[in-house]
Amino acid sequence: MREFQTGEEAIYDVEEESVTIHLPSEIDDHVCCHIREETDQLLRHRRVKRLVFDFTNVNFMDSSGIGLLLNSYRRMREQGGTVAVLGVGRRMNRMLAISGIYQVIDCIS
Repeated sequence: MREFQTGEEAIYDVEEESVTIHLPSEIDDHVCCHIREETDQLLRHRRVKRLVFDFTNVNFMDSSGIGLLLNSYRRMREQGGTVAVLGVGRRMNRMLAISGIYQVIDCIS
């Protein structure tokens, strides 16, 4: 396992063909931009089959977070991979459910 951190406090756990992104407490456009750049770089340099977004610490997310998840889903689908979320609290679960994200992305208990 390799772990590294971006300036926006997202922590990436890289294990073989799986990457888990431990998200910071607030996810807005600025944070999403950094996470998207880091994730794109990882996907260019590694063979990733599963991308997991860990929402354990997330207290706030605007619509850019939904965009980040959908863009990641599209990218992984093109590569034959999957995207999942985990550690989703009650508030974030409601937001993700209303957005319809669970129709394309799995939620891990």
